[in-house]
Amino acid sequence: MSNKIIITGAGGSIGRQLVSRLLSEGKDLHLVSRNEAALAHLVSDKVSVSSFGGVDDSRTYDAIIHLAARNNDQPGTVEDFTMDNVGMAKDLVSLAARLSIPRIINISTLHAHPFFAATSPYAISKALVEVVFDGAVNVSVQHFRLAAVYGNDNKGSLSFLNRIPPIFRSVVLNILKCAKPAVSINHVVDRISDSLNETVELNSQYKILADDQTANPVYSWAIRLLDILAASAVLILLFWLLIIAWVVVKMESSGPGIFVQKRVGRKQRSFKLYKFRTMNVGTPDIGTHEACVSAVTRSGVFLRKTKIDELPQVLNVLLNQMSFVGPRPCLINQTDLVNEREARKVFSIKGGITGLAQVQNIDMSEPKVLAITDADYVAMRTILLDVKLLVMTALGKGQGDKVRSS
Repeated sequence: MSNKIIITGAGGSIGRQLVSRLLSEGKDLHLVSRNEAALAHLVSDKVSVSSFGGVDDSRTYDAIIHLAARNNDQPGTVEDFTMDNVGMAKDLVSLAARLSIPRIINISTLHAHPFFAATSPYAISKALVEVVFDGAVNVSVQHFRLAAVYGNDNKGSLSFLNRIPPIFRSVVLNILKCAKPAVSINHVVDRISDSLNETVELNSQYKILADDQTANPVYSWAIRLLDILAASAVLILLFWLLIIAWVVVKMESSGPGIFVQKRVGRKQRSFKLYKFRTMNVGTPDIGTHEACVSAVTRSGVFLRKTKIDELPQVLNVLLNQMSFVGPRPCLINQTDLVNEREARKVFSIKGGITGLAQVQNIDMSEPKVLAITDADYVAMRTILLDVKLLVMTALGKGQGDKVRSS
């Protein structure tokens, strides 16, 4: 358990609340700031304040919590943000090395996630900060990538919430979270506090902090309505393509045109997934990445490349067993992937025809990487993200699980 903690950015909304929480837990805090005077009122027998270069070298510190940043509500170029944010990170890495501090908790932003390919000066600098911390030697690093933080005193793009009566604020927030991930400041503080008592390995760990959309009725109703409308549109507009694909599969080789296979769905309940058959009858019931390329039929090569083989899954969508976007349902016997997903609560949502992992060509041959990516999707899913993933899929991103060459 960490007891002597260095904190940067204690003057911000998260910092103030975190300091109060950690003090109530009996932690001994040292606040580091470029403006010591602004934090002078916090000094007590349990709180000391200094500049980055004024940390007492005679003390033993258990962890650094890095909250300070040049934020995205401030003007500046990439160079300006990099100088400030990356500069602070380098100072802290040097401090950790000099004082043998074993742990750094870095408060980052969701915009630093590789999928979003950071473009703003703030996001670019925060992504570089993660790289700096990852390069620290003999230090356990934990990154918390925060969605938009809301609370009693909202800043930046969420400042309009301060003008909304509290009785209506939760409804507005639920609507907002359909388009933009957000997280309660209380959850952020709880998670940082809890993490101090967790064991973290030397390799860096990443965690997205965002409100759970399964608790958002607006999102649940909206995504279900969109799923039904989209599935119905596919059946009505592409029925001719479904018929042609079925006929081609039946004519090329003996066996059913539709392939039915048990998969693991929400809450780890099994269901029957429908696809156009792309492999010869008799192919073992194994993951695609484990099957030999010779098992794929000639029409199957085309159907898989164009993703037409997945279209029958609109029936699974209408039956409420799947969504258009979500983690790709795995086989029951893919125990490594099932265990990795269970550990990361991926089964809290329905699987999808396409998803965040699929458009990045991450398949079931990498169970841990896939489960981590699936968990990222669960944490940051919104209707806008789903639309983006569907568009990327339609434009050819992601080719599905690859079969073995021999």
